[in-house]
Amino acid sequence: MTTLGGLLQIGRSSLVTHQAAIGIVSGNTANADTPGFARREVSMQSLPGAGVGIAAVMRRSASFVEQRVLMSSARFGAHNAKAEGTSAIENTFVEGSSSIGARIDAMFASMRTLSTNPGDLQLRADVIARGQAVTASFSSAAAAIEREQASADAAIRVEVQRVNQLTAAIARANSSVMAEAPNSPAAAEALDQRERLVHELAGLLEIKTLAADDGSLTVLLQGGAALVQSATSASLRTTPDAALGGRSRVDLVDSSGAALDVTDTLRGGTIGGRLELRDEILADAGASLDNLAYDFATAFNAVHAAGFGSDGGTGRNFFATPAAVTGAADSLALETGLADNPAWLATAGSAATSIGGNENLLGLIALADAPIALGGTATAGQAVASIVADIGRAARSESDAAADASMQLEQNKALYQSETGVSIDEELIDLTRFERAYQAGARIIETVDRMFEAVLAI
Repeated sequence: MTTLGGLLQIGRSSLVTHQAAIGIVSGNTANADTPGFARREVSMQSLPGAGVGIAAVMRRSASFVEQRVLMSSARFGAHNAKAEGTSAIENTFVEGSSSIGARIDAMFASMRTLSTNPGDLQLRADVIARGQAVTASFSSAAAAIEREQASADAAIRVEVQRVNQLTAAIARANSSVMAEAPNSPAAAEALDQRERLVHELAGLLEIKTLAADDGSLTVLLQGGAALVQSATSASLRTTPDAALGGRSRVDLVDSSGAALDVTDTLRGGTIGGRLELRDEILADAGASLDNLAYDFATAFNAVHAAGFGSDGGTGRNFFATPAAVTGAADSLALETGLADNPAWLATAGSAATSIGGNENLLGLIALADAPIALGGTATAGQAVASIVADIGRAARSESDAAADASMQLEQNKALYQSETGVSIDEELIDLTRFERAYQAGARIIETVDRMFEAVLAI
C-alpha cells in the first residue's frame, strides 16, 4: 500500500524526470541547425514504488546512410581537387598567340617568307626569333605543369598534417565515449564530436568506419589499413622520394612506428585526388609535352644539320640537342650562338648555293606537315592539338564529376539529416507531452499536501 510519503516521492520523481526531459527537448531545439548534432530521444522507465525515471538518452543514428555520406564526401573531395588543378593549367595550352601551336605555326610562316629571299639577314633573324619563341612556349608550359605539381605536393603535406590531427582527436573521442555511461547525455556529446571529426576526415581520405561493442569506432583507410582503433591512432607521413622526382610519398605509420607506403593506393578525398592529379594527370601531360619537344627538336635538327648556312657552314643544329626525353620541354633552347649569327641558318642544300639557295629551307618547311610526333603518326601541330584536347577533356570531366559528386553529397547529407536531425514539429509534441506530465506530477504533490493538511486538522 502506497503511503502519503510514497505519493510525494512519485510526484517528485515525475517533476525531476520530466524537467530533465524538457531540458533535453530544449537542447534539441537549440541545436537544430548545429552541424553534426544528432537528435536526443528520452526513454523512461517505471521505478518500483517511486514513480518514473529516465532510462536512457538515446542519440539517433543511421550508420548505413552515414557510410554513404562518407563515400560521397571522399568522391567530391577527389574530383574537386583534380578539377581545380586541371583547370589551372588548361589556359596555358589553349590556342592563342603565345601558345605552343601558335608559335610553331608562326615559325613555319616566317620560314615560308624567308624562302622567297633566303639571303635576307633580317628575315633570317626573324626565323631564329620565332624559333626562340617556340622554345619559350615549351618552357612556359612545362613550368606551368611543374607549378601545379608543386602546388598539389604542398597541399598534400598540409592536409596530411590535418589528417594526423583528426585521427588523434578521433582516438581521444573514442576514449570519451568508452568512459561515459552508454546512452547518457555525455556519451551523446562525445559521439557528436567524433562524428564531426570523422566527416571532416572523409573529405581528405576515403575511409570506412566500423562500430565496436564498447562504443569505439574503428576507422579504416582505403585498402583496409587501420587509421584509428579504439584509443590508438596511426598517422600519415610525407617524405621526399627520388622516384617521384623529389615530391612527397605518403607513408602510413602505425603505433609501433612501422611504415607502409600508401601513395599508390590513396585515391579518394582531396589527398587522393591531388596525388592522382600530381602523379598521373599532370605527369602524363608533362610526358606528352617532353616527347613533343624532343621529337620536334630532333627532327628539325636532322634536316637543319644537313643544310648549309649563307656562310658555307654545315652540320649545325637549330635547337640545342636535348639530353633526354624527360625534361626536354623545359630545357629546349636554340643552339648556342645561333641567335647572334643569322648566317648559320641552313637554308641551302649545298655549299655551291649557300648564298641564296633555299633547297634545305624547303625541307625544313615540309616538317610542318610531316609525321614527326607521337611515334611518327602525327604532325607537330596535331600532337599539340592532342595535348590540348587531353587537358581540356580532363578539366571538363573532373569539373562535371565534381558537380555531380557535390549534388550526391548534398542529397546524402539531407537524407542523413532527415534520419538523425532535429524536427521542430516532433520537439513541440514532446515538449507538450513532457510539460503535461510535469504538471501532473505537480498536481500529485499538491493533492498530497492537501491530504496532509486534512490529516493534521483532525
